[in-house]
Amino acid sequence: MKKLNRRSFLKASARGIAGVTTWAVSAEHLDAAVRKEAKAECSKDISELSRQIPDFKFNASGKFKVMQITDTHFVGVHDSHEGRLRVATQEFAESALHNITTMLEEEKPDLVIHTGDIIYSAPAKENLEYILSPMGKLNIPFAVTLGNHDEEFGMTRQEVFDFVRTLPSNINMPSVPGIHNCSNNVITLSTRDNKLKRVFYLLDSGRQFTNKPLCYDFIRHDQIEWYCRMSEYFKQKNGGECVPGMMFMHIPVREFNDGLRETKRILRGNLGEEPGSSLYNSGLFSTTVERGDVDAFVFGHEHDNDCAMLYRDKFLIYGRFGGYNSVYNNLKPAGVRLFEFTEDGAGFKSWIRLYTNVKEQEYLYPEGFKSSLL
Repeated sequence: MKKLNRRSFLKASARGIAGVTTWAVSAEHLDAAVRKEAKAECSKDISELSRQIPDFKFNASGKFKVMQITDTHFVGVHDSHEGRLRVATQEFAESALHNITTMLEEEKPDLVIHTGDIIYSAPAKENLEYILSPMGKLNIPFAVTLGNHDEEFGMTRQEVFDFVRTLPSNINMPSVPGIHNCSNNVITLSTRDNKLKRVFYLLDSGRQFTNKPLCYDFIRHDQIEWYCRMSEYFKQKNGGECVPGMMFMHIPVREFNDGLRETKRILRGNLGEEPGSSLYNSGLFSTTVERGDVDAFVFGHEHDNDCAMLYRDKFLIYGRFGGYNSVYNNLKPAGVRLFEFTEDGAGFKSWIRLYTNVKEQEYLYPEGFKSSLL
């Protein structure tokens, strides 16, 4: 498979972005066998799957905190990626581990979600185990949804996901049969008296779409169908009322690019590069509008962005680049993004915690986005 050069693609996109057309993807582009399998899976009783879903509760203070780690791009002992040889010193590796551990100890999250590009060198198993080990050592549950680079270092995407599931403290469910990619998962948050409060959908945005023009991948129709079924299941379980949801994925949806071209949007944080979304729009955003439950999308992928945008009553949010100098990262220092939910309140609070232990961009959602003058 031809590898998509990220920086070249972004530069080309930026030159012509004002005239870029968002193409809709027809069903004919989806593999027939995959669609047939997905349809068969949809006929099963979804309650069987629901018994595997991790369900979290608010703590005694009525709070629940999620830490998003993204794009750690961990480089281990050696890396021959794209013909370049890198040597990572023991000091470099220990620094990577120390920074993540410090963030976890400082913020004490109830759940960690890694939104992909975990590693950036071989050997894949050793590097995955090393950089994801802090959660296990601190007994903090974590889940991942994979990025576009994770399958490039001697293991297939499925092998990477299956291995991550064996690591201490990982809570990912097995891959959902019959739909594209492997790290599609769902996690729920309930009140202490067992009322559904929020759903976290983890969607696997893949690597690249090989039809011409070559571009990054997108959330496919069968994944959207799966989300709709899960959304309806939670709605019925909640007495016919939609359960607020948040979607985590690596590659941003096309609406991030669209929103930046409009004046009726509010942006907070750093925007250092054009969102590297797919050229194709599969309709995920509009489907969530129709369903009426998802209020926020959370992404990784861009290393120079950590902004959050209110666009058409939904939040499009970047995490903070969490890696080291193995790839481009002009937005320094690295860090993580936090989300805090309150048992008796709507919306959420979010902020960035830098590896220098500085806290910034602390906003309430949606209250902190009601005026573009803030």
